[in-house]
Amino acid sequence: MKKRLLFSLVAGMFVLAVNAQNTPSIIKSVELQNADFSQGDPVTTTIRTYDYDMSDNGAGSGDESLFGMQPVEGWTANYPSDNIKVMNTSSDPAREDDANAKAAGIFAYIDGTEDYTAGCGGDDYLPPYDSDSPDRTGNNVLGMVAVWGSDIKYTQEVSLPAGDYMLIVKIYNTTGAGTMTKNNMGFATADKSYVSSKTTYPASTWTNDTIFFQLTAATTGNVQLGYAFGEGSGKTPHLFIDAVELYQIDPSYLIQVEIDKAKEKLLEAIEEGELYNVDTAPAQAVYDNPNATLEEVEAATAAQKERNQAGLTDLSSAFINNPHFSEDSPIIDGITTYDYDMANLHGGNDKAVTHYGMQPVTGWIASTPSDNIEHMHRNPENTEKTEGSNPGMNARASGVLAIGGEAWLGGKGFLPPTTMSDGATEGKLLGFLSVWSASSQYTQQVSIPPAPTPLPFHITMVEAMVKSQRT
Repeated sequence: MKKRLLFSLVAGMFVLAVNAQNTPSIIKSVELQNADFSQGDPVTTTIRTYDYDMSDNGAGSGDESLFGMQPVEGWTANYPSDNIKVMNTSSDPAREDDANAKAAGIFAYIDGTEDYTAGCGGDDYLPPYDSDSPDRTGNNVLGMVAVWGSDIKYTQEVSLPAGDYMLIVKIYNTTGAGTMTKNNMGFATADKSYVSSKTTYPASTWTNDTIFFQLTAATTGNVQLGYAFGEGSGKTPHLFIDAVELYQIDPSYLIQVEIDKAKEKLLEAIEEGELYNVDTAPAQAVYDNPNATLEEVEAATAAQKERNQAGLTDLSSAFINNPHFSEDSPIIDGITTYDYDMANLHGGNDKAVTHYGMQPVTGWIASTPSDNIEHMHRNPENTEKTEGSNPGMNARASGVLAIGGEAWLGGKGFLPPTTMSDGATEGKLLGFLSVWSASSQYTQQVSIPPAPTPLPFHITMVEAMVKSQRT
């Protein structure tokens, strides 16, 4: 049996997307309040993402008096706006209620017959035309945009009996297809969330985002709509929701979905076994069986993984110092890309931290190690201008982070994954971020003796390297 050399350098998160072939049978529709956002008047002026972007003082004092999350009948905003201008410029002391960096509210469809003056986050970010929606539900849409680490969430409490459910959110993205840091579309209880796996929505088209979940007992929870995003308006999705639909469905559908998901994992184990040249016939037989139960598929996967492990030898710890980054204490607050952002009190990094640039990692040599000293700093007015000399360590951030931790990389919202590549919820990984053509790499030189048995390759000296570069 072949033994292979395994280098395990960085653990990450693998997301599995499943498209079941059968169609669920609907048992009944669950009524939601204002599910098509027809209750309440649509806004007639642009909703700004920041209070200081309003041209007047807010609170109805002039032609433009809205910013942040506006009230929506039947739904509760996580950060409702007071529509009052607290900050006159971005350099003023920040608000304390997290109402900025977002815009949301009810908008009317554009009918194409007159000038439309209400945008979501800016004058040019308009809702869709009524002709864009072949299945238009009503006259209004719920629009939302999140920027610079903010989190939008509208919730509505519902009580549901035990059963299987399908939630459909009809979404139009007018512009911006950047990766969301969190998708809030779904259903959540006090201790569990069932949310969309989508990380973005294609621009200029409608998407029926469908979320399935199963309740084993009568449950009170929240239908929720929203997302979080870590960058600016040029990349963030500008989402407009036509309607939300909730159905109780026949349980056989989700059973088959779970089987399909389990078979995807079984296929991964089979392909890995073929790579290691171990027996995959028993697992393949279960995978090919259209009537295989969930228990049979899971058992076949576990057995195949055991065969795979027997054909694999992990030699990384024998030759690489700290290959899994377990010897370092993880950063607990955050790592900025620039030294002058460590103490910045607003913007993307709105809390003080003590780290920037490339942090030390046991056993590894950083190409541009940081001294974590503020050489450049904001001027006395704390505007975007900086003073001091560039230390040459900026435009990058890296260091050891804890799986599921709250320490961010580069800015709020950029958090490590919640699971390792093997599904473990505890562990450490090495995080990287490089901007503006900067490059980062950690290296260590290792010696590997000739293998006692034939290997697919022969190595006597290798430089183990993990690297990040953006141009």
